[in-house]
Amino acid sequence: MAQEEAKVSQSKDPCTYSNFHQLKLVHMHLEWKVNFEKKELDGYCEVTIEKKESGVTELILDTKSLKIGDWSVQTNKHINKSKQKKKKKASIRSGKVEAFGEALHIELPKEWCKTSNKGLKVRIAYKTSPEANGIQWLEPSQTAGGKHPYLFTQFQPILARTAFPCFDTPGVKSTYTANVTCEKGLVALMSGLADKSDRSHTDDKWVSYSFRQPVPICSYLVALVVGNLERRQISPRCDVWCEPSIVDKAAFEFANMEKFLSIAESICGKYHWSRYDLLCLPPSFPCSFM
Repeated sequence: MAQEEAKVSQSKDPCTYSNFHQLKLVHMHLEWKVNFEKKELDGYCEVTIEKKESGVTELILDTKSLKIGDWSVQTNKHINKSKQKKKKKASIRSGKVEAFGEALHIELPKEWCKTSNKGLKVRIAYKTSPEANGIQWLEPSQTAGGKHPYLFTQFQPILARTAFPCFDTPGVKSTYTANVTCEKGLVALMSGLADKSDRSHTDDKWVSYSFRQPVPICSYLVALVVGNLERRQISPRCDVWCEPSIVDKAAFEFANMEKFLSIAESICGKYHWSRYDLLCLPPSFPCSFM
């Protein structure tokens, strides 16, 4: 841990260490392997950034209790090509407010900072902590079925930083893609469109799911759930997901979902998110909704 203290952003958001006022987040990709035994997400986060202003020399992201590994920079193929696979350790700085976590400082390529107007990809390998505030790990006894573990995330208001390095502020929106690998027999869902053609069984024990969110969203709206889940279709764009023992009851409860959505469109205009799916969480979920 570096001795220098982390400082909050010079923007109007006092709850972020990130320099989102200097850099634009264009896209984010998440690669996760879900380990229920260790209660951790293991993988990497890759952000594509562009400069908002001159003089920027580093990328600063919000983190909290993340075990940061190596990071690498991949510039546009016409720029700094010889340094595409350069890897280093990142600098982590703590601040005065414990709830804000730590600031992750990554030095950016000097040539890109001085001359480039192209995008830059920065990949950060890391693992989450079992105590991550935004990730809830449920034992089988806390679920309706009682046989399988369950994971759900809830990142409001500034807990996305406990799951991935990010500009953890509502002042930043971006698209994202993700690949999630979990134990076979479980289903992963995210706050994005599932790529049904890209579900692959990596071996006899693991299965992978791919997602994409083409509508730019804030970091706190990224969401993940992994559990023993089944789907019931309400309409071509509306599904209900739930544990098998109560999925039919949930489908009955939300049978008019398409009707409600159509009425809302007649008042407010076209629904731009493509799908309107609902997830019913286990009985131990501490809130009435999320």
